[in-house]
Amino acid sequence: MSEINNININISLNTLPLSQKGFGLPLIVGTTQPSNLDLVGAINNVAGYSLDDDTIAVDGFADSANPIAEGDKFTIAGETGSPEHTVVSTTKTGGVTTEILFTPALAGAVSDDAVVTVVKETQDVYVEVTDADDLLQLGYGSSDAEYKMAQTMFSQSPRIEKLAVCYIPSFSELATKIAELRNSGKDAWYYLLITSRAKADIAIADTYINTLEKIGVFASSDQTITSSGERTMIFITNKTSEYPDAAMVGKVAGEQVGQVSWDSKQLNGITNSNVTVSEQSTLLAANFNLIREMGGVDVSWEGKTMSGQYIDSIISKDYLKARFIEALQSLKINNKKVPFDNRGIGMTEASMRNVFDDAGLNGVIKPVLVEDDRQYSDLGKYQYVLTLPGSISEISTANRSNRIISPIKFTAKLSGSINTFVINGSLEV
Repeated sequence: MSEINNININISLNTLPLSQKGFGLPLIVGTTQPSNLDLVGAINNVAGYSLDDDTIAVDGFADSANPIAEGDKFTIAGETGSPEHTVVSTTKTGGVTTEILFTPALAGAVSDDAVVTVVKETQDVYVEVTDADDLLQLGYGSSDAEYKMAQTMFSQSPRIEKLAVCYIPSFSELATKIAELRNSGKDAWYYLLITSRAKADIAIADTYINTLEKIGVFASSDQTITSSGERTMIFITNKTSEYPDAAMVGKVAGEQVGQVSWDSKQLNGITNSNVTVSEQSTLLAANFNLIREMGGVDVSWEGKTMSGQYIDSIISKDYLKARFIEALQSLKINNKKVPFDNRGIGMTEASMRNVFDDAGLNGVIKPVLVEDDRQYSDLGKYQYVLTLPGSISEISTANRSNRIISPIKFTAKLSGSINTFVINGSLEV
């Protein structure tokens, strides 16, 4: 039987998901050059050079994915003293390297069939691993600090899914090399750790991390370190073979923001900082963190950055900002337009309130629990107040001309956590 279908329904999905900024990937930065990562290959059948030459004629460098380039280092088998040469320039024929100009010149006669081993500059060596032993396969050794820190992180419970490791030539180049890393697209990490315990190196990392919306967690035995960094957390420990910074990040990095504080955490493989009672008081007053005994158990204390702010508050601030940006970007992307009228203001408000609801659900901002809490809430569910222009007429002419909705303001109460109990009582008979 024939059928007439006079109803035509098309449903489109304006729900394109945007990637969300993560707050759980740690980055360990160290100066151990992993052997298996920077070896590009060998040039065989080298010909046309002799004593004092500074040019190599090459039959062709096979590794087209990593062609030899200016600044690369190489050695030549059989050369007197095995000096390291640096490529000054290259000549290509048909896209293949055929000649290399280098410095210093050859130290002596070398066989025409000598092997030239080229090592690429490794300032941007970056890997993500799901197990510490993955680093062994990449050329790190079991005694390297990068491996030990990764091992410490992965040994915590709950266990993080992955971490990143980056090689830099020296800590004096940290800011430049990490900026290059970020510009190359490797910017998903949130926590910065370094293998060095030296005051000068921590100062470099401290200065750099406080220019970003990320967190630096470091450790040292040097009690003379000074910092007021809002994004810098420093552990003092006299246990030189332990990594409380790595353990702390490994313990909490995988947790949902808002669900965990950084104090009073028992860390696998980490023991008391071994400072005196007097030193403990001085260090805590200066906002350093320690591993100290509590109820017979060694735990982290007190979860502050060097500015005196609790670190979970800083992370909560970053979380809210990132989610607001993502929500409003999604609003723009998933709609043909956000009209510059009361409807657009309403759409903006709805997107922002969704972020507040998620933040409240995750424990980032406080819920309304008692009547007194209502003064901090405009909807009565979570303790925040959001204000937007009531109508387009409340927006200045200049902002309307530039398509800017302003002012948008909010106040919110961070959930926080209890660190200290103060109890006063009396006993009578």
